[in-house]
Amino acid sequence: MLTLEQAASGERTYRAREAVRRPLGSTSLIAFVGPTAAGKNFLMEQSELPIVGTVTTREKRPTDGPGYRYLSHDEVLARIEAGRLVQYAVHPPNVYGSELEDYALDAPNAADIYYHAVYALENKGFENVRAVSVLTPPEQWMSQLFERFEGMEIGKIFGRLDEARHSLRWIRSQHLGNRATNRLVVINQTDNVVSNIDKIHSFADGKFVPPPSDEATASAIDAMERTIGTMYSRIT
Repeated sequence: MLTLEQAASGERTYRAREAVRRPLGSTSLIAFVGPTAAGKNFLMEQSELPIVGTVTTREKRPTDGPGYRYLSHDEVLARIEAGRLVQYAVHPPNVYGSELEDYALDAPNAADIYYHAVYALENKGFENVRAVSVLTPPEQWMSQLFERFEGMEIGKIFGRLDEARHSLRWIRSQHLGNRATNRLVVINQTDNVVSNIDKIHSFADGKFVPPPSDEATASAIDAMERTIGTMYSRIT
């Protein structure tokens, strides 16, 4: 039986069996990336793009939508070993992934993806993979963080904040000084939802969407990093 450690080491090079990969040749994936509670799921839902279902080994959360299936570690690892999953990501101690049935074929699909898994998606059989990085103004994000963290164990909160910090570093590396057509950054504010959805639709259609200035992007990242520091100080 495949171990969690073996699955983690093979995540980037994993390829599903041909019967799983072949139908994805005309299906694109829009990977939404960003810190916890930044609004990724909100933007996915508002965009009305088909949202990829998820198999996971973690426990159910109150915020989970209907697209989740909760399996044991052994069940998920067996599906990886058999090449049944389209893609997966190990985020110890949990594993997340998707099966062919979780996709709307021949269309752009939206998925909430860990920052470190984006490159691993590029050899999974999709027509193309594009990433949307989601940033949020600090006051709005802090409110959303408190809501997300309510009742959560301190250790798990620290883990989420560490993950958020790494995610922001990845976004900084991808967008500052970079005009790649397969990368889009949006600043998720309550008063620009319609504008952001228009950008996401154009991006999903393969069009180039002018990004915010490097100064605006860097300022948004800096503000979110300061929010992480504030959160640490409030819960310690």
